[in-house]
Amino acid sequence: MSESKGTPPAGRSRKPESAASGRVSEHGFRIPTRRRKPIYYAAVAILAVVSALIYLMAKPDPERLAAGYLNAMQAALPQQGLAIEDLQRAVLNLEKALDAAPGYAGAVEAMSSLQERALRQIDGDIRTGELETAEEMLGAAAAVWPDAAQFDMASPVREQLAKAKQTQQLYDQIRDLLAQIKQRASIESDQPNEGLRTMLAQLSLALQAWPVEEQASALRANVGRDVAATVRDSLNRDASEQARQLMDAVPKNWGGNEEIDQLRKELEDQLQALDRSRQVRELLARAESSIAADRLTNPPGNNAVGFLREALELDPGNARARQGLESVADRYAVLTGDALATGSLASAQRFAASLKKVAPGDFRLNDLEARIREAEAAQAAAQQATAAPEPPNEAPQSEPLPDDPEGQLWSSVRNSCRETELRHYINTYPSGRYADQAWQRISDCLAEADSPQ
Repeated sequence: MSESKGTPPAGRSRKPESAASGRVSEHGFRIPTRRRKPIYYAAVAILAVVSALIYLMAKPDPERLAAGYLNAMQAALPQQGLAIEDLQRAVLNLEKALDAAPGYAGAVEAMSSLQERALRQIDGDIRTGELETAEEMLGAAAAVWPDAAQFDMASPVREQLAKAKQTQQLYDQIRDLLAQIKQRASIESDQPNEGLRTMLAQLSLALQAWPVEEQASALRANVGRDVAATVRDSLNRDASEQARQLMDAVPKNWGGNEEIDQLRKELEDQLQALDRSRQVRELLARAESSIAADRLTNPPGNNAVGFLREALELDPGNARARQGLESVADRYAVLTGDALATGSLASAQRFAASLKKVAPGDFRLNDLEARIREAEAAQAAAQQATAAPEPPNEAPQSEPLPDDPEGQLWSSVRNSCRETELRHYINTYPSGRYADQAWQRISDCLAEADSPQ
């Protein structure tokens, strides 16, 4: 059998096919290769460029993404005030912005601005005395802040907060001590006073270093008012010595505060008035005791009129003192009338003179003096009508006294001018035979003692 035309003879190798010669079909036919035109390659290149552009346009812009986080941060921040939650959310957005675009200028500037706002918030809380809030904000800021050198939270506000806490602690201790002093009826020792003086000195030093003078002045004024309230409470409880000690504990130059200086002057005036009031009460008590004992104008230095006039010198408008002088005048008017009724003209004259000395304008003087003049005239007439005078150096015969206990007691005291001895007889025999004579003897002796020298 002869070989087919398309099949090479057995044992004869097939020539290698070149890329240009095309390919051989299954039937052995040679298929020529199609040549590609240059436009094909241009299309492929354009497609690649367009694909790259699409990819680049679809890829997110880091700065644009960071700007979005910044906008979200600004929208979430309140216009006024800054809570811890606000700060935490703002820092979280800033961290995302910096992660998207490290070193992005807008994020760096926003972070610095947020730090300044947080510090202003803390400073404002310190100025208003919200120390716990300031400390919480400072702690929260330090906890959430990025660890970057350009954001230093170890700022002077930490030192300011520490000083504020120390000052507040001193102020609280002073207030506690003042509250303890208010609960005491009196200060038995100088220990509370010395403690207050020490703490006030420490507080004064702390306030001198305080950066805000207005706040320091306000705190000084608050302490001054607290001390003043405690002083007034002591005065109301009649604890003048305690009030004086409290005021002495306040330094003389307490911040140059005019209010404290004025209070010191007012306190001194109140203490002086309180001392005068106490002296007046003591004088009135002694005067009333003297009136009860008929020590009206004698002895010198220990009589009712002297005590009452001293009280009026200290308190010219004192009603009790004026009433006391009226009581003395009433007593002298009664004694004068009693002496006239018993015929003791000399005693009546002495009592009337004392009444005129105590109360020159007393309405009873005219009547009493008229009665005395009548008694003087009657005595003079009686003396003229009397027979021959008694023999000189002849003692009048006295009626013998009964030999009984009452007679013996009266015999021992009837010539005495000691009020205690005469009152002893009266107290022993209130309705005794000589009771009237005993009372008359007391009246005569008092009249002699009160007679003007």
